[in-house]
Amino acid sequence: MQFPRFIDSDTPSLRRLLRNVAAIVNERGHTRVNGKAASVRTFRQTHEVMASFCRRLHKLGFFVEDVAFLKEKHIRAVVRSWWEDRASPKTMQNQYSRLKIFCRWIGKSDIINGERKGVSYYIPEAPADAFKVTTVAEQSKSWSGRGLDAAVILSRAFENDHRHGVMLAMGLAFGLRKKEMLLLKPWKADKGTFLEIADSVAKNGRYRQVPIEQGDHGESQRKALNLAKQMCSRTSSMCWPDLSLKQGENRYYYLMKKLGLTKSDLGVTGHGARAEYAEITLLLQGIVPPTLGGHVAQVDPLVRDSAVIKVANAMGHNDAHTSGAYYGSFTKPQAMHRLGAKIGPALVLSFERQISATLWCNPAPRPASDGTIRVPRSSVKKTALTAVVEGDGPVQEITVEELLKTWPSIGDRVQKQLEAIGLGAARRN
Repeated sequence: MQFPRFIDSDTPSLRRLLRNVAAIVNERGHTRVNGKAASVRTFRQTHEVMASFCRRLHKLGFFVEDVAFLKEKHIRAVVRSWWEDRASPKTMQNQYSRLKIFCRWIGKSDIINGERKGVSYYIPEAPADAFKVTTVAEQSKSWSGRGLDAAVILSRAFENDHRHGVMLAMGLAFGLRKKEMLLLKPWKADKGTFLEIADSVAKNGRYRQVPIEQGDHGESQRKALNLAKQMCSRTSSMCWPDLSLKQGENRYYYLMKKLGLTKSDLGVTGHGARAEYAEITLLLQGIVPPTLGGHVAQVDPLVRDSAVIKVANAMGHNDAHTSGAYYGSFTKPQAMHRLGAKIGPALVLSFERQISATLWCNPAPRPASDGTIRVPRSSVKKTALTAVVEGDGPVQEITVEELLKTWPSIGDRVQKQLEAIGLGAARRN
């Protein structure tokens, strides 16, 4: 792919700056800060971030044509414009990080005055926690954890495009990333007792082995892998054979949007399959993930630590903390919510209208002596239950009685969630 890529609205002076910046990224962008080779994805994103910076700079009225003339005021103006455009903290931090590296490349580290404070240096009026990026999940990102039926999603995916359905089945079974779904060669990766993720397939080339488990989950893994092998020749990947990787990514995103698997539609993405794998792997070891209500005291710390290390290894992470982005934190105390604590996964009320409900219990259930999470007997009679309904219109907080009156078909599922925390009958506020 050639850089820079111009658009019709780029002025001659802006094109000169884009060429100048692209030449530097082409020269320096293939190597990471730690000296290792940068991935194609990282290289491309650096180009895109810096091109966006150039266009924003000119839009703000700073018609710089050469990076030699970049000053601190230019950095400040661009960062503040991110804030004014309400860019997310993660987006701002990521772009700022790449901008900081670029300034080092050109010998202008001194113009990044927010070296220690980051973007907050340029926006002192912002709240202290405005730029905090959460690195652990505070609610489930998995399909099931958000109240969706993974089997229904797969069925619809297979109807739309068989190859895409196989990719998602493999993603669920082995916790694969999108790129891994596209580039994995099933025949080569199948090692009998594990799936091998190696070479350019894995993120940053990090080798890993994903175990093929025993029991029902293992059978599901083997079924998905056999489907993939039936679909592919012995030397081909799962990507559409007539498409390049970039074209395959575009088709993947198109089909995900067709299924509604986007943040704006159903509130989950394709990465939710990876979160599902992380949660299932913990559950198979008898540990309830924090995103599904699990508590730090549910099992012996050695058992818990062994389980989270297994998840980290299978997902290709250097440490267990990184995997916490998928299943939450066992050590981070949960902030007290005015409704108490959420119990169980979200309940889908209408798939078509994208309406779901979550149940909340106050006081929050606590760890019992047998390792389960339950409402203390002394608190059962005074327990308040609230259903939070989201989707079609504004968020509503209603009683469980009102929820069951409007959606009687979910009665059994509500009952199971209440029984799981020691409330034998469907309580009413």
